[in-house]
Amino acid sequence: MQGSTRVGICILNYNGSEDTSECIRSIKKYNDLEKEGITIAVLDNNSTDQDYNNLKSEIYAIVDNEQVYELTVQEFEKGEINNSGIVIVKSDKNTGFAKGNNILLKYFEKRGFDYVLLLNNDTVIIDDSITKCYNYLQSHKDVGTCTVNVCYYDSPENTWSAGSKILS
Repeated sequence: MQGSTRVGICILNYNGSEDTSECIRSIKKYNDLEKEGITIAVLDNNSTDQDYNNLKSEIYAIVDNEQVYELTVQEFEKGEINNSGIVIVKSDKNTGFAKGNNILLKYFEKRGFDYVLLLNNDTVIIDDSITKCYNYLQSHKDVGTCTVNVCYYDSPENTWSAGSKILS
Protein backbone atom coordinates (compact mmCIF):
# COMPACT_ATOMS: atom_id res chain seq x y z
CA MET A 1 0.00 0.00 0.00
CA GLN A 2 1.52 3.24 -1.06
CA GLY A 3 0.98 6.51 -2.81
CA SER A 4 -2.42 8.09 -2.51
CA THR A 5 -4.29 4.86 -1.74
CA ARG A 6 -6.42 5.20 1.37
CA VAL A 7 -7.59 2.26 3.44
CA GLY A 8 -10.21 2.56 6.18
CA ILE A 9 -10.61 0.04 8.98
CA CYS A 10 -13.90 -0.12 10.90
CA ILE A 11 -13.95 -1.48 14.46
CA LEU A 12 -16.84 -1.34 16.93
CA ASN A 13 -16.29 -1.29 20.69
CA TYR A 14 -18.86 -1.97 23.38
CA ASN A 15 -17.29 -2.54 26.79
CA GLY A 16 -14.48 -4.47 25.11
CA SER A 17 -11.54 -2.10 25.41
CA GLU A 18 -9.04 -4.89 26.10
CA ASP A 19 -10.00 -6.79 22.94
CA THR A 20 -10.20 -3.61 20.87
CA SER A 21 -6.77 -2.47 22.06
CA GLU A 22 -5.24 -5.85 21.25
CA CYS A 23 -6.81 -5.68 17.77
CA ILE A 24 -5.33 -2.22 17.10
CA ARG A 25 -1.96 -3.28 18.50
CA SER A 26 -1.91 -6.23 16.09
CA ILE A 27 -2.72 -3.96 13.13
CA LYS A 28 0.08 -1.58 14.12
CA LYS A 29 2.53 -4.49 14.46
CA TYR A 30 2.33 -5.23 10.73
CA ASN A 31 1.29 -1.86 9.27
CA ASP A 32 2.61 1.70 9.32
CA LEU A 33 -0.64 3.69 9.35
CA GLU A 34 0.80 6.91 7.95
CA LYS A 35 3.06 5.32 5.33
CA GLU A 36 0.35 2.95 4.12
CA GLY A 37 -2.52 5.47 4.18
CA ILE A 38 -4.53 3.59 6.80
CA THR A 39 -7.16 5.21 9.00
CA ILE A 40 -8.68 3.13 11.80
CA ALA A 41 -12.08 4.33 12.99
CA VAL A 42 -13.26 2.88 16.30
CA LEU A 43 -16.91 3.53 17.08
CA ASP A 44 -17.54 3.23 20.80
CA ASN A 45 -21.15 2.09 21.16
CA ASN A 46 -21.85 3.87 24.47
CA SER A 47 -19.58 1.76 26.68
CA THR A 48 -19.29 2.51 30.37
CA ASP A 49 -17.18 5.57 31.17
CA GLN A 50 -14.49 3.31 32.62
CA ASP A 51 -14.26 1.15 29.50
CA TYR A 52 -14.25 4.20 27.21
CA ASN A 53 -11.49 5.84 29.23
CA ASN A 54 -9.50 2.58 29.20
CA LEU A 55 -9.92 2.41 25.42
CA LYS A 56 -8.65 5.97 24.96
CA SER A 57 -5.68 5.40 27.26
CA GLU A 58 -4.72 2.21 25.44
CA ILE A 59 -4.99 3.84 22.01
CA TYR A 60 -2.87 6.82 23.05
CA ALA A 61 -0.28 4.35 24.37
CA ILE A 62 -0.25 2.50 21.03
CA VAL A 63 0.22 5.49 18.68
CA ASP A 64 1.58 9.02 18.81
CA ASN A 65 -0.88 11.57 20.18
CA GLU A 66 -0.94 13.46 16.89
CA GLN A 67 -2.35 10.37 15.17
CA VAL A 68 -5.42 10.16 17.46
CA TYR A 69 -8.63 12.09 16.94
CA GLU A 70 -11.57 12.03 19.38
CA LEU A 71 -14.97 12.93 17.93
CA THR A 72 -18.67 12.47 18.58
CA VAL A 73 -20.69 10.68 15.90
CA GLN A 74 -22.04 14.04 14.71
CA GLU A 75 -18.54 15.56 14.46
CA PHE A 76 -17.27 12.44 12.70
CA GLU A 77 -20.04 12.42 10.08
CA LYS A 78 -19.45 16.12 9.25
CA GLY A 79 -15.68 16.24 9.64
CA GLU A 80 -12.72 15.39 7.51
CA ILE A 81 -9.71 13.51 8.81
CA ASN A 82 -6.93 14.31 6.36
CA ASN A 83 -4.23 12.26 8.04
CA SER A 84 -3.85 8.59 8.67
CA GLY A 85 -4.18 7.41 12.23
CA ILE A 86 -6.91 6.41 14.64
CA VAL A 87 -10.27 8.10 15.09
CA ILE A 88 -12.20 7.35 18.27
CA VAL A 89 -15.87 8.03 17.63
CA LYS A 90 -18.01 8.27 20.77
CA SER A 91 -21.69 7.42 20.42
CA ASP A 92 -24.11 8.52 23.11
CA LYS A 93 -26.24 5.42 22.46
CA ASN A 94 -25.63 1.83 21.46
CA THR A 95 -26.32 1.89 17.73
CA GLY A 96 -25.91 -1.87 17.35
CA PHE A 97 -23.62 -3.76 15.02
CA ALA A 98 -25.14 -2.93 11.63
CA LYS A 99 -25.81 0.78 12.20
CA GLY A 100 -22.46 1.26 13.93
CA ASN A 101 -20.59 -0.21 10.97
CA ASN A 102 -22.76 1.76 8.53
CA ILE A 103 -21.79 5.03 10.25
CA LEU A 104 -18.13 4.17 9.69
CA LEU A 105 -18.61 2.78 6.17
CA LYS A 106 -20.51 5.87 5.00
CA TYR A 107 -17.74 8.12 6.27
CA PHE A 108 -15.07 6.23 4.33
CA GLU A 109 -17.23 5.96 1.21
CA LYS A 110 -18.10 9.68 1.12
CA ARG A 111 -14.44 10.60 1.42
CA GLY A 112 -13.28 8.36 -1.40
CA PHE A 113 -11.32 5.74 0.48
CA ASP A 114 -10.13 3.03 -1.91
CA TYR A 115 -10.70 0.08 0.42
CA VAL A 116 -12.53 -0.53 3.68
CA LEU A 117 -11.92 -3.39 6.07
CA LEU A 118 -14.49 -4.45 8.66
CA LEU A 119 -12.90 -6.03 11.73
CA ASN A 120 -14.55 -7.41 14.82
CA ASN A 121 -12.89 -5.94 17.89
CA ASP A 122 -11.74 -9.37 19.06
CA THR A 123 -9.71 -9.90 15.87
CA VAL A 124 -5.95 -10.26 16.11
CA ILE A 125 -3.93 -9.84 12.92
CA ILE A 126 -1.11 -12.40 12.92
CA ASP A 127 0.79 -11.40 9.78
CA ASP A 128 0.65 -8.93 6.91
CA SER A 129 -2.86 -10.06 5.91
CA ILE A 130 -4.11 -6.51 5.34
CA THR A 131 -1.32 -5.92 2.81
CA LYS A 132 -1.99 -9.33 1.22
CA CYS A 133 -5.69 -8.49 0.77
CA TYR A 134 -4.80 -5.07 -0.63
CA ASN A 135 -2.33 -6.57 -3.13
CA TYR A 136 -4.86 -9.20 -4.19
CA LEU A 137 -7.58 -6.62 -4.79
CA GLN A 138 -5.16 -4.36 -6.66
CA SER A 139 -4.23 -7.16 -9.05
CA HIS A 140 -7.79 -8.52 -9.43
CA LYS A 141 -9.90 -5.47 -10.28
CA ASP A 142 -12.91 -7.71 -11.00
CA VAL A 143 -13.02 -8.81 -7.33
CA GLY A 144 -15.02 -6.65 -4.93
CA THR A 145 -14.35 -8.36 -1.62
CA CYS A 146 -11.95 -10.79 -0.05
CA THR A 147 -11.23 -12.43 3.27
CA VAL A 148 -8.42 -14.26 4.98
CA ASN A 149 -8.26 -17.49 6.91
CA VAL A 150 -9.78 -17.04 10.35
CA CYS A 151 -8.34 -19.17 13.15
CA TYR A 152 -9.38 -19.73 16.73
CA TYR A 153 -7.74 -17.32 19.18
CA ASP A 154 -6.81 -20.00 21.73
CA SER A 155 -5.67 -22.50 19.10
CA PRO A 156 -4.47 -20.57 16.03
CA GLU A 157 -3.41 -23.79 14.31
CA ASN A 158 -7.15 -24.61 13.91
CA THR A 159 -9.07 -22.86 11.14
CA TRP A 160 -12.48 -21.43 11.97
CA SER A 161 -13.21 -20.19 8.43
CA ALA A 162 -11.26 -20.35 5.18
CA GLY A 163 -13.54 -17.98 3.26
CA SER A 164 -15.88 -18.92 0.47
CA LYS A 165 -16.40 -18.56 -3.23
CA ILE A 166 -19.54 -17.20 -4.82
CA LEU A 167 -20.53 -19.10 -7.91
CA SER A 168 -22.60 -17.46 -10.62
